Amino acid sequence: MKKWIIFILFIYCVEIIFAQGVLKLNSKSSLKKNLVDSTSMYVLNGRSPRAVLTNRKDIICVADSWNAQIHSIAVRIDSSGNIIWNNVQLCIAKDSLGLDEDENAYILPRTDGGAYFVFDYLEYRSFQDGTEIYAAYPHIQYVDAAGNVMWGSSGKRLTNMVVDYLSGSTMQQISFTPDGDIMVYWTWFNDHNKAGVANEFGTYVQKVDPSSGEFKFGAAGKKLFNFKASQIKESPNGNVYMLQDPYVFQNGGDSVACFNSLAEKQWQLPLLDSSGLANSLIDINEYNELLLVYTTANDIRARLYDKNGSPIWIDKIISSSFHWINTTTIEQWALNRWVFIGGATNRVFCIDRDGNDNWGNSGINLIGGISSIQPVDDESIFVSFGKSNPIGNFVYDRYLQKLNINGDAVWNSSGKKIFENVSINCVILPDKKGGAYLIFDALAGYPPQNLPRGIYFQKVDKDGNLGLITSVKENTINNNISTTTSVACYPNPSNGMQSFSIKTKSGDKVQEIILYDILGRVVRKLNIGNPSQGETFLRWDGKNNKGIYTSPGVYFYYIKTKNNINISGKLLRIK
Repeated sequence: MKKWIIFILFIYCVEIIFAQGVLKLNSKSSLKKNLVDSTSMYVLNGRSPRAVLTNRKDIICVADSWNAQIHSIAVRIDSSGNIIWNNVQLCIAKDSLGLDEDENAYILPRTDGGAYFVFDYLEYRSFQDGTEIYAAYPHIQYVDAAGNVMWGSSGKRLTNMVVDYLSGSTMQQISFTPDGDIMVYWTWFNDHNKAGVANEFGTYVQKVDPSSGEFKFGAAGKKLFNFKASQIKESPNGNVYMLQDPYVFQNGGDSVACFNSLAEKQWQLPLLDSSGLANSLIDINEYNELLLVYTTANDIRARLYDKNGSPIWIDKIISSSFHWINTTTIEQWALNRWVFIGGATNRVFCIDRDGNDNWGNSGINLIGGISSIQPVDDESIFVSFGKSNPIGNFVYDRYLQKLNINGDAVWNSSGKKIFENVSINCVILPDKKGGAYLIFDALAGYPPQNLPRGIYFQKVDKDGNLGLITSVKENTINNNISTTTSVACYPNPSNGMQSFSIKTKSGDKVQEIILYDILGRVVRKLNIGNPSQGETFLRWDGKNNKGIYTSPGVYFYYIKTKNNINISGKLLRIK
């Protein structure tokens, strides 16, 4: 009994140490670590994330917002979990639906911390048969290093082409050219809805000046093909490969075309006819070689072509037991291997540059649906997969497994449990130290009563240890302002009223204080009233937004000021 009491007191003291204190922030010291926590970090009120790791080791993530009036939001986070800017609205809907929620924006980071985003923007076309008809058009948006949206409320529309009835663009790729311009690729489908008039297919590209946003391929963009490309991949030498498959083009056969950085066709190669073909995918290695993985009615096969489109080897059988592949997921591993998802979404296959199936005819089986795979070094890969959750309805518990070069599980056989009650989406970004950053969404597409929902950020190291060092970091918009902000919360821990004392200077004011629980759910938004400069006092009575007392446990506060200084901290509620 005494040992148990001592253990409780020890935990209590630890919580006090983490929760107590004053957080200070100034322009000379932009990073102050204030919290070490093993839970995931809530970063956006959105779903279906797409994310990239920049050369500055920041993470830029974009998501479709849960807010019906905001259709695309972005956040920039540093490697320690500091939110540099967040809730940036890429497009604001007017007479439209805004961003196409089925396809989130693609991201192209700038070296200064800003980024370009390209997306399909839905515009209202007509109202027919009781249904509102919308058309999708390609747009580009520029967000600077301070999180300012630079190219209007919805960005720049990349083409002046108009859809007659419905459909429109499907975004495919964004990249820099060797001369520093931006290339944006999209596919196009124009449904005329007229008898005797053939529908239009096409693949287009627009070249954009990164500073001015000037279009260099004319108002419509440059047409590359009279078909819709199913995949577009960029090679290390700047060339771009486009795959046409029969399910997209519907003309009976696969082909791939190679274009240089000026969008000039170098060659086009018919790959396969439609006989027995189900689906296929391509990838490019560091030697500018093209790998084609495809399925027949009976198996999974592969081919390898050199940079000129000549076959190195063809039709090697990877698996005779399965004939299904994920047509969007393939990753190059080191210089001589690829991994991809196959089977019934629960198997990982590995193929080397000589066409050998390194992990056998059946691949590596992981119980649950695999959503993403990512090499983290030359010897290992991370695999994200979901196991069924009692809630059901496509809600999962998210797991992560590390496989070595032989396909063996490095961690325990069940993997590491990352989070409960999430969707299938998970982005894995290697940190170049054998670990990775994880971006995933919780309960995407489900009613509010199933909260928490939103985008979460997590860190895993090479040994499978989970946790972030979350910190306070001044927004870069304040680099020219001599600002010091401090926050004190007392008493902490408490079973009653808790008070905040927030001091601001240089014309700054507190704008909002939001309290979250340990799962990232909003517990309470404290009313600021008329914010004043200097010192702001607020109290929390321990109740949530519904007036119900919260349970004992750990809570977090998030404070934002007029000058976009973000401060977070930890509270402890006790019985």
